[in-house]
Amino acid sequence: MGYFFIPAEIPESIFFKGILVGGNAPNFIYGSTPLRSDEYDPLAFIMTWYPRRESYSSDLKVFVSGLVPRTVPTTPMGKYYFAERPAYTVSEEYKGDATILFNMVWWEQEGEFFQCSIPADWKQEEIERYCVAKKIEARR
Repeated sequence: MGYFFIPAEIPESIFFKGILVGGNAPNFIYGSTPLRSDEYDPLAFIMTWYPRRESYSSDLKVFVSGLVPRTVPTTPMGKYYFAERPAYTVSEEYKGDATILFNMVWWEQEGEFFQCSIPADWKQEEIERYCVAKKIEARR
């Protein structure tokens, strides 16, 4: 590929933590500390870029339905699809009985699909500001 995508803008309160590539989908990970950690981070922001594949549906709604369990409803929100993650408790090694709640947002941009895992308290204005990808041309 001669290009890749990164978040166009990130909130001032978070730091770049790393890139994780899993199953052909790069994840750009940001959080409240600059160091990579497996600890729960309430400010975590993760953007996943799904490079276009022949096997993907060209319809964003169909693509999202293949990623999200049927028990998690998705809601259209302008150009985005939004899913509220149910709360769950993490193990004692993290924050004891802390409840984690984060949300997921998907969108299509420049013919590519993207997903962000975002803090639960983000409003629509924050989603529209930070859930935007920036295309970077690779140097040769």
